Amino acid sequence: MMKFHFSYESLLRHRKLEEEVARRDFNETFRMLEIQKEEYKKLYTRLHEAEAESFSYQGSSEGVQIARLLELNDFMAGQKIKIARQREIVINHTQIVEGKQDILINAAKETMILEKLKEKQHAVFKKSVAKREAKLTDEIVVTRFKAGGRV
Repeated sequence: MMKFHFSYESLLRHRKLEEEVARRDFNETFRMLEIQKEEYKKLYTRLHEAEAESFSYQGSSEGVQIARLLELNDFMAGQKIKIARQREIVINHTQIVEGKQDILINAAKETMILEKLKEKQHAVFKKSVAKREAKLTDEIVVTRFKAGGRV
């Protein structure tokens, strides 16, 4: 019996390898994006904490510590600058992730196309093998009939 041979098997293996590399790249850049987003959230949390502390000092009936208020004010100004920079980093990483996602999608499509082609060719192969076996069976039956054997 003949064995199925897909003529583009080496290309299919190459496409699968490319897809796997694209998947790893995407996952790595996505993980970096998540790290940058987490840092962005931490910066905002620190800013809100400083704002709350400043508000509590300003609303306090005790003596207001001017030095501490100035320190908090400077910290909040610096934190706002850090937040703006981190926002740009997050936007940049988001664009990189989107690019990697497009590469991954294209690699997956190319692999899927070759896999579908392989499935179709395998189905055609099975059909031709079944047809060949049916013809062989018919020839055996006819030969037995002509030889006077029982069917």
